[in-house]
Amino acid sequence: MRHLYPHLKPRNLTPPLATTLLLALLLPLLLAVGGAGWYGITQLERQSEERMRQDIELVARAIRLPLSHALERGYERTVQQALESAFSIDRVYGAYVYDSNGEVIASSGQSDAGMHREKVSELAREGERQGEFGRMAGEEVYSYFVPLTDS
Repeated sequence: MRHLYPHLKPRNLTPPLATTLLLALLLPLLLAVGGAGWYGITQLERQSEERMRQDIELVARAIRLPLSHALERGYERTVQQALESAFSIDRVYGAYVYDSNGEVIASSGQSDAGMHREKVSELAREGERQGEFGRMAGEEVYSYFVPLTDS
């Protein structure tokens, strides 16, 4: 075939030095930095979520007894004050007290953030503390349910 095309010279198939350096050094370095950055952000996000969860659970535990006592004695104003004190914390978007049928007794904060009646009734029947992440106004939030029972 060489004789058929004498005017064509054989080409050197090795890439230029700049391309070789780019592929051999810079590309792996960029991939390593990108991977480390992604891993760091993921870990930071997990820690932030865990901290949010702990903060909300702490607030819920702190107001549980005052709410229980106020509800037993029929002190509606004290219930409302306890909810407003929880809401005054920057990380709390809303606090709600439901009866065993899932009806809101008292609330503080964003009014559209409450749970559905069926879910509240189910959580009250189970009688256990539960938390979950959800979306509110386009932002991920953590909701924590603490039953206030007579037992």
